[in-house]
Order: sequence, then structure tokens, then C-alpha cells
Amino acid sequence: MNPQLLRARLLVLGSFTVCFACQVYGCFAKPTLREMSSKAKKPLPHPTFLIPFFVFQTLVQLYWIRKLFIASSSTPRREYDLTANLPSFMGGIDQPSWNVDRLLDTLEQERARNPNEPDSAQMAYVPFYTLGNIGMIGWVLALLQTRFRLAVPFISLALLIQLYAVVIMDSNTKFRLSRHNWTTHVVSKSLMAVIWGSYMQTDDLSDEYQTLGTVWFWPMAFNLHVIVLPDPIFNFMLAYNNLGIAAGRPEGSDKARLEKYAARLAVWACIVTFATVYSHWQKRRDKVDEECWRLKRQRQ
Repeated sequence: MNPQLLRARLLVLGSFTVCFACQVYGCFAKPTLREMSSKAKKPLPHPTFLIPFFVFQTLVQLYWIRKLFIASSSTPRREYDLTANLPSFMGGIDQPSWNVDRLLDTLEQERARNPNEPDSAQMAYVPFYTLGNIGMIGWVLALLQTRFRLAVPFISLALLIQLYAVVIMDSNTKFRLSRHNWTTHVVSKSLMAVIWGSYMQTDDLSDEYQTLGTVWFWPMAFNLHVIVLPDPIFNFMLAYNNLGIAAGRPEGSDKARLEKYAARLAVWACIVTFATVYSHWQKRRDKVDEECWRLKRQRQ
């Protein structure tokens, strides 16, 4: 058994189980989050949006975890280490841009030879997933004790960790979105959206930090959007999250602004999705044309 795979299984399953148990317990413990928000006169995201998203991201995470237990590996590989997520100047294994197509072709060949090997993007994301869950666990426990001042650092740390993971995965050639690692991208970006919504809700409930959301919400939201600008998955997740927050807000607050921001995110995500699909289709067609031309030259 590859010790890297065994460690990944223990970290992922353990952190998911504890985090899920804390979240479910927090829904029924007294005082509930809804009672705290009513007391602070701060509305929660609308349950119509909140519950389906929670169920969706839980099911996706279970499917993602299942892939770790289906995989089998006997040899440790550097691609599974945390350093694989770092840029080349920090000891990572990123590749020059001119070698992207060749590298992706090599990865396809490796997967064909070793179908049981776990996906390198999933293995490299495991530490970030675990740290994000630990931050969520600390956040829930702090909320249950109504210690909002302690909850804010926990959820802020989880937010920064997931943001770093999302940016690195999109910028590193080995971990870019593909048909093999799409579940890792969906898990990371749905968890990022959950943590973002939790951060905003904690900020609303905290007396010491209650002005932070109104002062810093739009600059932070804009920066998040710019950093992950070309990513359709995260933009859809963030749009849905903002729409849920807006649905829980009363008229006359920042409800209209949140709805407009969610609409812009959704439109931009649709544009990026179309551009991404068209780009992949064009590359595939160029490869087919190149292969046909090569065969034609050989026949001549």
C-alpha cells in the first residue's frame, strides 16, 4: 500500500466525517444559527437555496472520497506531494507553457497504462481539503459557544486556504480542469463557496466585526472574482451563493446589489464555459486534421 494514498484516505475521510457531524449537530443545537441571526437582526441565506446546495456539495464530496478508496497504488510519487502544487521557483513541478500539450498527452498515456493510480490533482488537493474542513469545524464549535470573535479567524483561515488551492489548481498545468479531475475542481470550488457564505454570515452576526461586511464585502468579492476570473465552476458557485444570501435579505438592504452581482457572475460563467468548450473542440479538431494530413503524407 502506498503510504501517500493511505494518509490521504485517513485525512479526507476523518476530516469529512467530523466536519459533517459538527454541521448536522449545529443545525439542531441550541441556540440555532437562525435564532442567533434573529436576535442580531441579521437574516440568514434562504433555506430554498441553502439546503439544496448543502446536499449537493455533500454528495459530490462523498463521490470524490469514493474515488480515493477505489484507487490502488504501491509506489509513492512526487506528483502526490504538497510541493506538486507549488510554482517551479518554490520547488514545484510546474511546466513551461510551450510544453503544455506534450505534458497533457503524457498524462493521458500514464493514465492509460496505470488506470488504478489515483488522480494527481485529487492527491495534491487533500491537504487543502483537510485544512478547510478543520477551519469549518473550528468555526462551527465557536458559533455553538456564541464566540463570534473566535469564529471569524477560523473561517477566514479556511477561506484563504481554499482560495490558494483554487488559484494554484487553475494555474498549474498538471491540475487544470479535465475529464479526469473535474470532481476535484467541483469539490474545491463548492467548498470555497460554502466557506465564503459562512464567512459573510459570521461577519453579520459578530458585533465586533459587524461593519466588516459592509465595508469590505464588495472589494473582497471583486478581488475573488478577478483572481478566479476564467473559472466557470467557481463563478457559478459564487453566483448561486450570492443569490441565496440575497433571497434572505429584506427589501431596502443590499439585496438588489447582491442579485445584480450574482447575475453578472452567472452571465460571465456562461461566456467562459462556451469559450472553454469551443477552445477544447478547436484543439481536438486541429489534432484530427494534423493526424489526417500525416496519414495522407505517408500514403503519398
